[in-house]
Amino acid sequence: MRTYVAIIFISILQLSCSKKDSDGAFLNGEWMSDSLKVKKNDHWREFLYFKNGKLLAQTTWWGQNYVLNKNLDIQKNQFIDAKGNIYSINIIDSLTIEVKGNEYYGRFIREQVQSENIDTAINEFEQAQKNRNQLIGNWKIIKAEKKLRSDADQKDPINQEFLKSTEFEKLLDIPTSSINHIDLDQENFTIHLKNGKNIQYPYILRPESFDLSSEDMIFNLKYKIESLHQFRIKTYNTIGMYIDIIFVKQYTNP
Repeated sequence: MRTYVAIIFISILQLSCSKKDSDGAFLNGEWMSDSLKVKKNDHWREFLYFKNGKLLAQTTWWGQNYVLNKNLDIQKNQFIDAKGNIYSINIIDSLTIEVKGNEYYGRFIREQVQSENIDTAINEFEQAQKNRNQLIGNWKIIKAEKKLRSDADQKDPINQEFLKSTEFEKLLDIPTSSINHIDLDQENFTIHLKNGKNIQYPYILRPESFDLSSEDMIFNLKYKIESLHQFRIKTYNTIGMYIDIIFVKQYTNP
């Protein structure tokens, strides 16, 4: 009888451990929020990245921080963030989980990013966060460098005239000569004109580009940080030419 009870106990323990292990393996990958309610409502969507029993990262492209949490252990389908808040994970079905915490609810669906690509995905959020912290502030245009694209006829007289013209020295169709400075905070890319008017674009910063929103349109601008004090935005047009608009950081009110 004792042997029989022991066998049942061991079987239950094995099943419990097996389910725990399978739950951990099941979570591996990327999950995107389908519904999200948080106390601090500065973002509307999150991404969770699980791997080998850890929440590697909790991220968002919308909010004051792109990386919300990192490297948290999952135990009994729970994790604790850096502030001590406890979150529970409930597996709904093969494509859906719920995450609940104090004044937090998220329903997440599985994304297509495979576990071997998770580190690359997380690195994009981390690099974008680092770049945004560096770019926040006031920037003055110091130069516009016009160049012909590699596929353009470098000897064409018309292209050479384009290089000499200031007509195409524009940022979002705004002549650079009319721009006093630009200002970046955590949410908005603002162009301050010399006539006193401002044009504001909510933005998402990717590791190599801005996504600027204007009504129902998204403008994509490539950028490159050259130093703590200087970066450039690359703009293209349809005539085979591109322009690098070079900015220098202003440490006093412009």
